[in-house]
Amino acid sequence: MNDAPSLFDALDEPVARATDPETSHAAPATVDRDAIQRMILSIADTLGPFTHDDMCKAVNRRRELAGETQLEASTVRSRTNELVKQSLIRDTGKTATVRKPGKKRASKVTLWQITSLGHFRAPSDERQAA
Repeated sequence: MNDAPSLFDALDEPVARATDPETSHAAPATVDRDAIQRMILSIADTLGPFTHDDMCKAVNRRRELAGETQLEASTVRSRTNELVKQSLIRDTGKTATVRKPGKKRASKVTLWQITSLGHFRAPSDERQAA
């Protein structure tokens, strides 16, 4: 019997590609996706329009204060994109111009914000702690 998941198994679960290293396959089990999403909503509720970089910094500041390990930017970006798909965060239609340290050129990045539905779903206990 083949134990490999089918295309339709766990569609909303983080999944590594078949070509990814073993550590990538183990990683989804160690990430509390829901807790990260709740944290992002809580921060977005107080932050106002934000870039992915703004959100990464805010999430990692909060995790540092809690004595937790830092998250990779790709993890925060993935959880934010999941919230976009749930209509809890949206593209404002505006951009910000940013220049990364050591780079000559600036680039435009999307500004995101929490939606009305996201405000409703943001954890009230975390909202007060922010």
